[in-house]
Amino acid sequence: MCYNGTKDIIRLAAILGLLLTACDQTSPEKLNALRAHAIPVRTVEPDDEDFTDLEPLRSVLKDSRVILLGEQSHPDGTTFLAKTRLIKFLHQEMDFDVLAVQSGFYDVQRAWTQREEAEGIRKAFEDVIYTGWAQSLQVQPLINYLGTVDSTDKPIDLVGFDMMFSGRHTWDYLSWELNDIAKLVGFQMNLNLIANQLRFGYMVRTVNDSMTVEKPSLKEQTAFRQLMAEFQGAVKNSTVLPPEQQAFWVQFCRNIVSYADFVLGHDNGNGTFESAQIRERQMGDNLVWLANQQYPSRKIVVWLAAPHSARNLWAVERLKSEKEDDYNQRREAKVAGDYIHGALGNEVYSLGFIPYAGKPGLPGEAGVLEATPPVT
Repeated sequence: MCYNGTKDIIRLAAILGLLLTACDQTSPEKLNALRAHAIPVRTVEPDDEDFTDLEPLRSVLKDSRVILLGEQSHPDGTTFLAKTRLIKFLHQEMDFDVLAVQSGFYDVQRAWTQREEAEGIRKAFEDVIYTGWAQSLQVQPLINYLGTVDSTDKPIDLVGFDMMFSGRHTWDYLSWELNDIAKLVGFQMNLNLIANQLRFGYMVRTVNDSMTVEKPSLKEQTAFRQLMAEFQGAVKNSTVLPPEQQAFWVQFCRNIVSYADFVLGHDNGNGTFESAQIRERQMGDNLVWLANQQYPSRKIVVWLAAPHSARNLWAVERLKSEKEDDYNQRREAKVAGDYIHGALGNEVYSLGFIPYAGKPGLPGEAGVLEATPPVT
């Protein structure tokens, strides 16, 4: 396993209400505002459960029901440690008991409900959470904590909110689950249409420059959308499914259609601005659904990348290194954070994490990158 980051030389700041997004835009006024809002954190070590240094967060977060923990980049192990310690604080001291991770909506739900049958918490987590997190040395304390509290009277539910599929459960279970649900609601399911869309999606996401992937025909695409619309209607109108199961499969239908649009929008294996916007919208919709439908009376911590947890990207001044096309697209973009803030307002709070220095890296990477410290 890779050590994502060098904890003894990284200083981490949880920025409340202010995110300095570019070093070249730093001014004395911005630095003074940052100092005025900063809460010093004594340690990021998850095993340290003396949370006195985090106590100031209690008054800041007391009215929030959904906390977004956005990392600046995925290869940042020290941020993972800090997130884990913060999750423990929010769970133990503020009763947050749902953890939504940026991984597959279907896969995580399926793995978590079957965790006892599937060799426990660790196996369930590693099977469905994206590898960069699941195999990171600095995420292991989180997995251990989930296992420890799962047998108590205060467990944490693990769910996913990405529309993409993130584990073997899609291939091992989805077909027969869909078939079983279809039979219960009296619907004739065409599994071949769904399998073709998933197979195409897999190929698009693993394609290299020497490969070409043939898209499903327009006729197949139309038939797939019609199939999912009719299945969704059958599930909605069912009188035999429990309400929570009914709600999940209705939302699943929205996910798989968005996923099909997402992969169809790729250009020779490369994502486009339009396809990325489909993913952002569906991730935001899934988070709103989790907060309002599946867990309306519970508190949720969300583990994701900061580019997804952000909002109002149009308001950030143009960076000196930013190309004009990228700048114009950013001004038009809406990300998951925009959607969830728009739906839940002040019930949502975002915390950003920025490494000061170090060497980030992903599990299995041949090398590491040098982090550039911000202006101080």
